[in-house]
Amino acid sequence: MSGGPAAAVCVIEDDPAVRDSIRTLLECEFDTVLEFGSCEEFLANRTERVACLVLDVNLPSMNGLDFLEGLRARGFTVPVIVITGNPDSAVRQRTAAAGATLLAKPFDHRALLALVRAGARHGDAGAGPPAVSPPAA
Repeated sequence: MSGGPAAAVCVIEDDPAVRDSIRTLLECEFDTVLEFGSCEEFLANRTERVACLVLDVNLPSMNGLDFLEGLRARGFTVPVIVITGNPDSAVRQRTAAAGATLLAKPFDHRALLALVRAGARHGDAGAGPPAVSPPAA
């Protein structure tokens, strides 16, 4: 085990109430939980290592699945839990193809916590900030 700081669990969710609820839940078990309102905010402000990423699909300026596919294409191997209120077949297929886990809203807090625990345990805690830029408009 390294002597460095623990890797962070990161949450990208645009709804402040949902984001706050997820952060509060995760802080019960994880030392470092970082929250972001958009993919761009995550890219601009994250400097911590990431143990697990909780990612909403419907975000204001960038689709969460497009963002995830961009991360994966650049070698970001951290476990990702995709959350959405509309888990249609296209979302399910893209989530699976990106090697992520899908959790439909509203979700049971115990289910989310179990998935994040498993992800953080198996995650690439050494992963630094992803070298990904927001896609051109």
